[in-house]
Amino acid sequence: MSTITPVPNCPPRLVRVLHYIDAHLDEPLDLTSLASRAHFSPFHFHRLFRQSVGISPGDYVQRRRLERAARQLREEPQRPVLEIALGNGYQSQGGFNRAFRRLFGMSTKQWRGAIAA
Repeated sequence: MSTITPVPNCPPRLVRVLHYIDAHLDEPLDLTSLASRAHFSPFHFHRLFRQSVGISPGDYVQRRRLERAARQLREEPQRPVLEIALGNGYQSQGGFNRAFRRLFGMSTKQWRGAIAA
């Protein structure tokens, strides 16, 4: 699984937000609250985040949630997909399944099957 790393000159305030995101993936994380945490306006935060990380804050949050969920699907094969979806900030299993398929190119069932094989 890929991880997203900031460029070497990533501002310290942005690095703190990246750590905050990773520690709070199961909570709502919106642009305004993340920008506020970094003491930037939402516009400036979005621009700086994209410039430093390479993708938007929303895409970063979604990718980190899905990467963590993929690990959980692999490490906890008996755990229900709905429980994993809800525990990673998704409101429904359907939305989670669509996002998972977009990122990994397969369904959660196929992912678990590939891991088991």
